[in-house]
Amino acid sequence: MIWIALLNAGEKTFQSARLIHRYKFPLWLWLRLFIMIRPLKKPIFRLYHRKSLVKQGKIVQKAKFIIRRLS
Repeated sequence: MIWIALLNAGEKTFQSARLIHRYKFPLWLWLRLFIMIRPLKKPIFRLYHRKSLVKQGKIVQKAKFIIRRLS
């Protein structure tokens, strides 16, 4: 199980590096998007309040807009 998890983590890292190279985004932008999106995928504390879900949706939309605009 640990081996599979390590392989998956390596594959994700490779995909991220390939995207950075392909689109030639500045590193600060990738870090900003990572910080914005990552907590939404695996939040430490899950908040099921309506306002927090709306806020999360807006952050994801903003990140997708930035990616589309720069690609």
